[in-house]
Amino acid sequence: MFCHVTILPYRDTENEHIKVEIHGRGRSNAIAKDSRWVSEREDSSKHNCEEYILVNDDCEMLEGTQTNFYVVVGKNPNTTSEKNERDDCDGVVITAEEGILKGSVRDSVLRVCQQQNIPVLLRPPNLSDLAHATGAFLSSTSRLVMPIHEAVVNISKEDFVGENNADDRSDALPLIEASGQTYNFPDCKLTQRIQKLVAEDVLTHCVSIE
Repeated sequence: MFCHVTILPYRDTENEHIKVEIHGRGRSNAIAKDSRWVSEREDSSKHNCEEYILVNDDCEMLEGTQTNFYVVVGKNPNTTSEKNERDDCDGVVITAEEGILKGSVRDSVLRVCQQQNIPVLLRPPNLSDLAHATGAFLSSTSRLVMPIHEAVVNISKEDFVGENNADDRSDALPLIEASGQTYNFPDCKLTQRIQKLVAEDVLTHCVSIE
């Protein structure tokens, strides 16, 4: 067995604008990453976005093509309070538990949240969560935790063509009608805190290569 090791280029996410699109259907077999992600990655790069966030049949957000996805909301996810009335250092992390490929860095995110008593809801974020979110982020082995600064909804009826006919998907209309809507998360303190904690946690679980 051969293993190729290289240093990834440094990315200054504090000064880099990270954009994602809510676009595309989740995988039929989430635990197997097929080659489809390669073409999806190329397509997302053309749209100047970091990642596509895939949705399930219930119009909930599952994961990226090569990342796990998280939304940060206030203490009560159903609150109607304005964002500026909440403390970004406080909040709840929402991330899917089923229908995803669970990455090792996701394990680290959940571990540090448990250690620091940061509440986590293991369910897919929905459009309402996104609309009331104070932050969002991605995780992967190459990114660790990467804050999202902008999320754009880009869902069409064609995304739901398959087992269920798009014309019969009235439940998908809210997400389809929100297409083009942009959500911005300029400075989520809880995301920044988790980013730092995960970087420290990963170091404690690394094995030196000699």
